[in-house]
Amino acid sequence: MLLFKILHFLRGYVRLKAQGGFPERFLNLCSNKKIPLWNVESRGGILLANTTPNGYRQIRTPAKKSGMKVRILKKYGLPFFAFSNRKRIGLLFGIVCFFLIIGILSGMVWTVSVEGCETVSEEEITDALASLGVRPGVIRQKIDIEKTEREALGKLPNISWMSVNFQGSAVIVEVRETTGKLPETQDDTPSNLVAAADGQIVTMEVFSGTREQQVSAAVLKGDLLVGGITENKDGTVNFRKAQGYITAITSHNVTTTLNEVSQLRMISDIDSRCTLVFFGLKIPLGPFNSNKESYNEESYVTLNGIKMPVGIVLDRSYKTAQASAVTDANTIRLLALEEHFSECSQKFEYMKIMESQTTLRQSKSGVTVTGDYKCLQNIGESKEIEIDAQSAQQ
Repeated sequence: MLLFKILHFLRGYVRLKAQGGFPERFLNLCSNKKIPLWNVESRGGILLANTTPNGYRQIRTPAKKSGMKVRILKKYGLPFFAFSNRKRIGLLFGIVCFFLIIGILSGMVWTVSVEGCETVSEEEITDALASLGVRPGVIRQKIDIEKTEREALGKLPNISWMSVNFQGSAVIVEVRETTGKLPETQDDTPSNLVAAADGQIVTMEVFSGTREQQVSAAVLKGDLLVGGITENKDGTVNFRKAQGYITAITSHNVTTTLNEVSQLRMISDIDSRCTLVFFGLKIPLGPFNSNKESYNEESYVTLNGIKMPVGIVLDRSYKTAQASAVTDANTIRLLALEEHFSECSQKFEYMKIMESQTTLRQSKSGVTVTGDYKCLQNIGESKEIEIDAQSAQQ
């Protein structure tokens, strides 16, 4: 129905009134001549209907034969609007430009959103995709999905799987993160998979080799998980590289001590500048001192909770100066917690924290933060098999 309304508006149509004579004969004659009529109404012997401009030109013969008097009540549609405003060139030009811009923008990427990321930041993923050409403002048809997914995984070592999907003008990126650090090099040296830490096995996928442990089993550091030695039916053995993906719940203790705080710096001399962002195009609205340290605050237009590619970025630059030593107890505790969690983020970079318990103790000498963590960790560690000459001959 909406499509018909759009087509009628683009072609133009008229609302007519016919009265007197024989309305039934009039409608039958119009049907025989294939004159389109719609929204037909009868009000006290008066017939109201819509028809096309060409249909109205052909309607005089049926009206004459049926004794009906026909006249136009109102004209609708783009042709009549353009004709009545033919002297307003600017208005017509603006309407044409509006539809042209809408047509161009409908074929472009408006937003890029990421789903499934937890430890890897969404900005890191969107930056990697932007370097491959997937960003607001690019033409959708120019994006090679398979190539983008393949090259993006190469740029993001902590992402094990990625799917790029289009939903209208939005790009939805689904990702799965890698639990555990992947080996930097691959070789075929015969080796076993041993436990890199104490823990309880949660998942165990063996790609090659002999399974030596089961799910839910408790293992100690150095225990054999997957053996690289397989025995054949004839009694001989084969040496291969054991491969698998084994995750376990492991326990970790992190202790951070902050004795004194004397090297703090304070922010001074702040400059700011607004930048207008429109589909990836950045228009600075003033000068900016790039020699200072800087950060930015983004504010984008949202529609139904969806971030639009139109907004303002507030860039701030600042200088820092040496501050006096901090003696406030609350500030020292906050700084100690910040240093502790910064250390944890590095230590647990390739793990997923499942449970945590943090305690803080403050004394005259400083602040000590102790954290007990249970993490989901890839504990599979490759250990080369030592093969003697006799085993090699066998």
